[in-house]
Amino acid sequence: MNTTIRWLVQRDMADVVDMERDSYEYPWSEADFINALRQCGCIGIVAEQRRSVVAFCIYEVRRREIEVLNLAVTQDVRRTGVGCRLIDSLKEKLSARSRRELVAIVGDDSLDTHHFLKDQGFTATSVLKEYFAPDGGDAYVMRYCINNTAPAFLGRSRISQYFDIEA
Repeated sequence: MNTTIRWLVQRDMADVVDMERDSYEYPWSEADFINALRQCGCIGIVAEQRRSVVAFCIYEVRRREIEVLNLAVTQDVRRTGVGCRLIDSLKEKLSARSRRELVAIVGDDSLDTHHFLKDQGFTATSVLKEYFAPDGGDAYVMRYCINNTAPAFLGRSRISQYFDIEA
């Protein structure tokens, strides 16, 4: 299926908020999206198929990296390459002379996301203890580096068994 990646615009917001609600236990509200996108360097993109928004990504462009703040794909097109297209569009923005890394902070209970990012070339580099409110869940910092120099996280954790990580 033909997928188009384009900038997120106001008319996409209802679809994005619905997708967010269907994807996360603690979803962002429309106000959260608007507040994030008003920040300097924060950008939203969507994937569109047959004039329907099927995925989105909110990211922040920094001096040396791009951080993925939020990403979701509608359930009916998951595992079809749409999320990969969004990540690939971010990888294209990396450069050996400026931004070299993509960063994503992922909850320790989001195993599907960990596997997805690992398949995209990301490496878990550190753990942020009690990062998420309101439950105080831990998070992993996942990095993709164009020169493949991200140091792997070597600690033990609940999901270490699913990765090629030794303590």
